[in-house]
Amino acid sequence: MLLDLLARVPHALPLLFALQPADDGIKYFTLRDPEPERNLAWFVLNAFFLIAVALVVTVGIGIAFGTFRVWLLEKYPHNRFNGLPEDDPGETFRLNDPGK
Repeated sequence: MLLDLLARVPHALPLLFALQPADDGIKYFTLRDPEPERNLAWFVLNAFFLIAVALVVTVGIGIAFGTFRVWLLEKYPHNRFNGLPEDDPGETFRLNDPGK
């Protein structure tokens, strides 16, 4: 089909050759080496990496929670979440308590 089209247009073939990119010579391509086979050492290294990531995340969450607890203690010192017992004698009133 392409040859029929080139035969019908008289100057199509030289125009087609003129539009081709210049030949810069031989180009060499290298292929990457295949990925090495995963073995026990790869598994152990990945396990250590997973443990390190889990430790970093745990320490980060612990620092954030501790910072929240310190802020809560400073902002609301008599909050029951700060360790104040619910049955604080200074805060409760019972009907059978002797009056003043």
